[in-house]
Amino acid sequence: MLVILFGLLFIMSCTQQSVNLSDEISEANNEFMEAFNTGDMNAVAQHYTEEGKLFPANSEIIAGRQNIEAFWSGATEMGVKKVKLETTIAEGFGNTAIEEGKYTLYTDGDVIIDAGKYIVTWKKVDGKWLMDRDIWTTSYPAVGGPTLQSGNMFGLHALKITLKENVTSMEFEKFFLEEYAPTFEKHFPGIKLYLLKGERGENEGEYGEFIYFKSLDERNYWIPEPGNMSDKGKEAMSKFQPTQDKLIEMIEWKSVYTDWLVL
Repeated sequence: MLVILFGLLFIMSCTQQSVNLSDEISEANNEFMEAFNTGDMNAVAQHYTEEGKLFPANSEIIAGRQNIEAFWSGATEMGVKKVKLETTIAEGFGNTAIEEGKYTLYTDGDVIIDAGKYIVTWKKVDGKWLMDRDIWTTSYPAVGGPTLQSGNMFGLHALKITLKENVTSMEFEKFFLEEYAPTFEKHFPGIKLYLLKGERGENEGEYGEFIYFKSLDERNYWIPEPGNMSDKGKEAMSKFQPTQDKLIEMIEWKSVYTDWLVL
């Protein structure tokens, strides 16, 4: 009987009921947002445990405060200037909490460049809630799936390209896909750039360019008027110019375009 009693006590001690910690975790998120939105990436990193880890898409795991600070600093350089976090639910189990939430990322002018959901495992260290494992994923559809939604906008460019001497079509395509487009998207966050090649019809064998914007407002943020970039667009273009110069060394081209709004 005594053995049974000890067994029951052991089971009861190991079984913890979850506690709703949404308010506490929301407050911790408010501090994180304040640090991020003021550009203090060192303070951002301090909101993680010393062994904290990020699990971003298309990347290896980011571990440790120093690497976490570098990651978020890189995000700001790519145009993320503001983050909004919204706790859906946070359940606590002793000194551990598991949070589900939604995020929104903005560039200058409160232009949304990404939105999605996340799960964070929190640890209580010296009385303070710190993020220990942080994973998120976008809720935007993958462009090129292809999936377009009402309100999206894209520019469709028909290109007449002449390759310069000693440049092959394979070299041009490789450069565009592996360097030109990724660098463009880095300096113009939120925009997606695709290289097209005519397979049949009037432009068979010719190249084209597909530039995706999530909205008319996003297009206007970078290019408010035809052929006239905004100040932010000019700033991004100046950083992108070395890559543009490499393209100019490979090809000569003419372009005819139309911007299309998805209804």
